[in-house]
Amino acid sequence: MLYAMTRLWAGTREGLIRTVLVSAGIFGASHLIHIALGKPVPQTLLLAISAGLGGVFYGTITLRGGSIWPAVVAHGVLNGVISVAVLNQPDYSQTVSAWLLIILSQIPVALFSAYLIARTPTRSTIPDAP
Repeated sequence: MLYAMTRLWAGTREGLIRTVLVSAGIFGASHLIHIALGKPVPQTLLLAISAGLGGVFYGTITLRGGSIWPAVVAHGVLNGVISVAVLNQPDYSQTVSAWLLIILSQIPVALFSAYLIARTPTRSTIPDAP
């Protein structure tokens, strides 16, 4: 979807920002599936917000680098690190306060990503989709 939105909107700075924000919003919303899997609604909503903030970073590095693979690797590494950390804490539970701390820690990365995307040239930044 990032490729399609870039084709539509990449000609302007606002278009690039819109592309990243809409893509990140869709990425975050896709995590709402956890509600159907029986996860608590408050934690799932915070997961979706956290994923959306991460999506700003993933979209930015995709546009800046011209490839989705750095974002795929970053997402995989992050999920792997979190999984290992959770496995090492047998009494771990996803609390609202833990998710709020995670979101707070992501805000600087999302803001830096917004800065980077605002400084990205408005040329066609994405090669033809594979």
